[in-house]
Amino acid sequence: MGQKYAKLFVSLFISGLVIVLFLSCASNLTFRKLERTDPSDKTVVVVAEDLRNGGIIGVVVGIQEACQALNWDVKIFDISSSATLRHQYLVEALALKPDGLILVGGDIVSMSTYSYLKKFEQQQIPIVGWHVAPYPGSVPNTPVQVNVTTDSRKVALAAAGLVQPEEGQTAGVVVFTDRRINIALEKANQMVKALESCDRCTVLSVEDIPLDQTASLVPPAIRRLQKRYGNRWTHSLAINDLYFDHAINELVSSDLPTPLNISAGDGSISALLRMKHKSYQYASVAEPLLMHGWQLVDEIHRNLMGVPPSGYVNQPYVVTQKNAASVVNSRGFFEPDRPYRQLYQERWRENQDG
Repeated sequence: MGQKYAKLFVSLFISGLVIVLFLSCASNLTFRKLERTDPSDKTVVVVAEDLRNGGIIGVVVGIQEACQALNWDVKIFDISSSATLRHQYLVEALALKPDGLILVGGDIVSMSTYSYLKKFEQQQIPIVGWHVAPYPGSVPNTPVQVNVTTDSRKVALAAAGLVQPEEGQTAGVVVFTDRRINIALEKANQMVKALESCDRCTVLSVEDIPLDQTASLVPPAIRRLQKRYGNRWTHSLAINDLYFDHAINELVSSDLPTPLNISAGDGSISALLRMKHKSYQYASVAEPLLMHGWQLVDEIHRNLMGVPPSGYVNQPYVVTQKNAASVVNSRGFFEPDRPYRQLYQERWRENQDG
């Protein structure tokens, strides 16, 4: 048990560090009125599904960076997965008469306030989103002009492909998902389908746990699964790193071997730290969250300048315990080796000067 408690210490350290990093990032998540010296200055409203989600935090921080580079004002609403707050904040957002609306997280098709987004469309306010549908690009039959995401099918296949039982052994896999969200359900379905083609893999269970309830529902689920499957449970696949955030205490206190935990998104700060320290998570199919934030702002900028959407789709990147240290920036985010900040700013200057 000594090794497990050493890992627990590392995990607690990670949790504390994540809180510090979150507070550092969250300190920027405010409405800062900038000096309007440039006639191209705009106001963007961001409706974030839940800032407890590490992926959403990273995207929002990227949006803040990009808006600061453009000298745009940005107002951020955190709805904490509440349909009531979603409607309330969309009403407040529309009253601000923004130049663009960015939806970060959530499911555009099942949103109870979907019809209210039509009011933005009627006022010719461009709407873009992150992870509001399973696939990148425009979202048919909705006001969302661009959905920024990696292809959920490719992400799912990349995650499932990491389930590779040793020679002569079998893999027992538990899949964690949130059936309320189309992109999450699509990832889970694709992972299950991929595992069915593996002769030595068995899907033990598909656990439907809402992302906003992981703190309360994951620990008892872990205990139940351990009791039911014991050593047969060798791998976990989750649609989001949040599930593993709340699984650690139960895994530490168990005498059973820890499953190989793999996430099909998004490469949160806590997940990357766990992988760097080889502590309770093996891999995450990470997305460049900060870069996605910049892309969302760029898509708004393109619309306002009368330029078509970029059509850019980032490919999934598998971060594991082996390469995590080399792809994490000083703030703890996954950072692709591309000068995207410079390239976006150069493009914006060209568009405005042209």
